[in-house]
Amino acid sequence: MIQNNVTQYREKHKRFLSTALLFVFTFLLAVCVLNAVNQTLAFTVRVEGSSMNPLLKNGDVVVVSRTAEVKRGSVVVVDLPEGGPVIKRVIAFGGETVWSVHGNVYVQTEGETIVLNEGYVATENAGGADVARITVPQGHVFLLGDNRAVSLDSRVFGAVELENVMGVVTTFWLKHKF
Repeated sequence: MIQNNVTQYREKHKRFLSTALLFVFTFLLAVCVLNAVNQTLAFTVRVEGSSMNPLLKNGDVVVVSRTAEVKRGSVVVVDLPEGGPVIKRVIAFGGETVWSVHGNVYVQTEGETIVLNEGYVATENAGGADVARITVPQGHVFLLGDNRAVSLDSRVFGAVELENVMGVVTTFWLKHKF
């Protein structure tokens, strides 16, 4: 009887260890896969501040694609040399001239001047300093926050090198504060 109990105990112990090792292996594999995705395809960022209101609120979590194409109007995460990552909207590219007057943003590209249709900027957020006429250097982007009244953006820190764009916001993952 004692021999039978010892054998049963050893079998249960082996199953437990096998299950525990499988769990640990699966967990480590998942961490490796998530890290690989984070480094190559996408990552998440928590929004801090109100410069992208009303689209993004303080505390929202967004998914940022490292592979999506950066276009005019894209919301991007940019790593600023002085200040770390920020979330802003792409307004103009290198070689284009940009300016704004009374909340209307103009971009001159390839000899044509366009007025941006910015439905994402709420009327009450369209204030802030006008943009003096500036030609964006090649290899750079000009960025503005959607909440122009409070946003620290290219009006303050200038055009940003395109290589500092970490990715394009593609998904609003969690739309609430933690």
